[in-house]
Amino acid sequence: MNADQFRSRLRECREMPGEDDPLYRSRMNELIEEAGGSITLGKDPELDQKLSSATDEDRVSPWSEIGPSPLDRRLAVVCELYLDADPEQRQELRECFAGEDLRRLNVFMGRAARLIGSTEDTEWFRLGLAAAGIEAARYDFRDFIFYLDILRFGAERAEIETGPFFEEAMEMSPLIQDYLRRLRSRSSGSLKASVRLCGPPQWAEEAKAWWRFW
Repeated sequence: MNADQFRSRLRECREMPGEDDPLYRSRMNELIEEAGGSITLGKDPELDQKLSSATDEDRVSPWSEIGPSPLDRRLAVVCELYLDADPEQRQELRECFAGEDLRRLNVFMGRAARLIGSTEDTEWFRLGLAAAGIEAARYDFRDFIFYLDILRFGAERAEIETGPFFEEAMEMSPLIQDYLRRLRSRSSGSLKASVRLCGPPQWAEEAKAWWRFW
């Protein structure tokens, strides 16, 4: 893809609807309620403060109306562009995202996971990994890890062989190679813990079942 084609597609992405979407709000308050009013991950006071200061808007779940959302469509097109781009174009695309746009990319990773229903849905896995490559752990590395866990869990529950896609993602996204290597080696129990903590409610019971994916 030459420079003119890239910028034309990037302009189309920017003109698509979906600047914001209430479905993309955080689950911070839900986490607090599920934990009985307080939660500590790794005894991290900064994270405790972040959870404790969540607003009412954060109560909206990001796990509803997945797919029809204009922001879903917009970010899917952005991620398709990332997959088609060369290294310099990918860096230019990364530089288009900052602040809240980075958080939305994290949420999109999880929403893409929810759309993986069979071994034929590998494109959603690739799009989720592309979102990770764009976001590159810049918003909050802990959220980034949670959503990567959810993405891998979604792919493996659909019996997708994830190895080749991780190799592709590490080649395309050198900034997150270390995160992806760690993700590949994370235990099934760690993935399930992330799903139980902030994943789709539809997977909560499945993530509790000790006899699955061990």
